[in-house]
Amino acid sequence: MTKVRMKALDTLHVSGVGPDSLRPGDEFVVSNTVAAELERRGLAQSLGEAPEPEETPQDKPPLAAIKKKGAK
Repeated sequence: MTKVRMKALDTLHVSGVGPDSLRPGDEFVVSNTVAAELERRGLAQSLGEAPEPEETPQDKPPLAAIKKKGAK
């Protein structure tokens, strides 16, 4: 699913973003379907596609976990 960076144009609450209300000017990331709805309603403006998060070493399984047993 594509993620979109948005900028709030009015005070709003998006439960998927966090527990607090967003104020005008706050930037946040939502799915493209939520982004389209917020833009249609005039509550936020699209800032473009959100960059993919970089994979960090703790996100990767240990090398031993992906090797087949007995493989050299």
